[in-house]
Amino acid sequence: MSPADRPVRTLELAVTDLDDAVVYRERENIDLLIEIPSLQLVVVIENKVGSATGEGQLARYKEVVEHRFPTQRRLFVLFTPDGVDPDCEGYVPFSYRRLAQVFTAIAESEQVAAGPKMILTHYVEMLRRHVVPDDDLREIALRLYEKHREAFDFVFEARPQPAGVLDALSSRILGVQGLIADRPAAHIFRFLPVSWEEKLPQFRCDATKWARTGRALLFEAKVNPNTGRVYLILVLGPCHADVRRAFYDAAAAKNSLFKGLVKPMGNVTASRSHHRRCSVYTIAWPSRGCPNSCSKLPCSCVPLMISWGRWRRTPTPSTPPRPAARTTSAC
Repeated sequence: MSPADRPVRTLELAVTDLDDAVVYRERENIDLLIEIPSLQLVVVIENKVGSATGEGQLARYKEVVEHRFPTQRRLFVLFTPDGVDPDCEGYVPFSYRRLAQVFTAIAESEQVAAGPKMILTHYVEMLRRHVVPDDDLREIALRLYEKHREAFDFVFEARPQPAGVLDALSSRILGVQGLIADRPAAHIFRFLPVSWEEKLPQFRCDATKWARTGRALLFEAKVNPNTGRVYLILVLGPCHADVRRAFYDAAAAKNSLFKGLVKPMGNVTASRSHHRRCSVYTIAWPSRGCPNSCSKLPCSCVPLMISWGRWRRTPTPSTPPRPAARTTSAC
């Protein structure tokens, strides 16, 4: 805003006693309305953090203030983190970034007492932590990440997840009598029928190679964060090779249940059958990819995934759905 367009001059503000100012919060739905009788000035501040102004919102507020204060001078301000331009003529944009700079300059002045200095300093710290980015802190964070990239990536992957689809799904699963949970993981919910503990004692594996509980046959519920699709996967872990072979052969013989099962030979393959609502596929481990160069597959070195999942849209042969990414690492 040019000096000629300002409703009040800087010199007026400097010499006027502002003790008679009255601040209203949420009056007529306006975030801040400041009435300064000594200056015959009304200041309207619409604050927007994390959201945009509604259609016609600023114009409505302007009309209300002009009607209520027809003789006073008026200043309309749109307050945002980055100082975005308002969609209504007559409003002045102002940013939290600029406010932090102003308050920092005031706090560094020797003329400011210790109490106000502390308040301004803490407020600026809060702004830079929650509203506007601190360029110096961002630079430090980038250097730390580049130096310890693997550690930060691991911490990010292992972070606790907020309540969501997986939490709701796990609650529903555990609500079914006879199902129990395995050791919790960050992005996967593993479970099994409790009867397997007694009836399938042969499905055990080294706890250092896969599941920390030593269980080698588990269901996994997993949510794709990009699509929101939920997958239910039956995973056969690195147990004894003969057990794995027998289980795989039995699954292959059940074509009506394990649709799209491929032969565990050659390269890693994914076979999918195009149904109206389901895509079924299996990932087998290749001989050249086994860390111990096993010639008989499926070997006991890595997990074998027998997977099926539900898709949102019906796949067609011309546009087959993409299978979910699934690692075959033993860890």
